[in-house]
Order: sequence, then C-alpha cells, then structure tokens
Amino acid sequence: MRLFIMIAGVALFLSSCMTNYELKDIYGKWMGEKIGFTFNEDGTCEIFMNGGKDPRQMEWNTVGNALEFVANGKVILSNVTVKGIKDDVLTIEMRPMFTQGDVSTVIHTMKRVE
Repeated sequence: MRLFIMIAGVALFLSSCMTNYELKDIYGKWMGEKIGFTFNEDGTCEIFMNGGKDPRQMEWNTVGNALEFVANGKVILSNVTVKGIKDDVLTIEMRPMFTQGDVSTVIHTMKRVE
C-alpha cells in the first residue's frame, strides 16, 4: 500500500510539471481585450493592462502550466495558468483582476500580434 501511495504521488507530481504547450510557442507578443504580454526568450517580459504597459522591468518563470511574474525580486503576479496555445491564440486562466463579484477565475484569450 505504501508503494502504491508513493508511486501515485510521484506520478501526480510529474504530471503537474508537464505543460500543454511547447515553451518556444509562448515567445512573442500577445494582446487581448484587457491584458497582454510579451514573453522574451531571455526570461524578461512586459505586461499590458487596459492598453497601458507596466513600467517595471519584469521576468517570467514557468512551473508546468503555471506562470509567475517577478519585478525587483518580488512576485507581482502568480496563479496564472496557460490553458493552451492554438492557431496563434493564447488562452490563460487567472484570478480576477478586472472583475467585480464572486468570480473565482477569469479566462483571457490573446492573439499573437508580432
């Protein structure tokens, strides 16, 4: 029984580290209705919200399908999940930034613009 639990735990951990996209596919500029990102190969990025660019110099990291954004050594945005990339459309799920009420997550779709 212990062996089964250990194997199941390792399998769960490994599956959580897998992605549903190729890392090379996320590089570039993505713009949606309310949010946009530029992901550079060197780990730097830009975030656009409501048409404006965040002025901070930022870096991005991935763990499986999760994205984390860091500025000045501090995490400024996390809990962003890549749901998929298909036909130059990036779909992410994140905790609400632009909505009111009891919404637990928000889905953003962005088109590749460059």
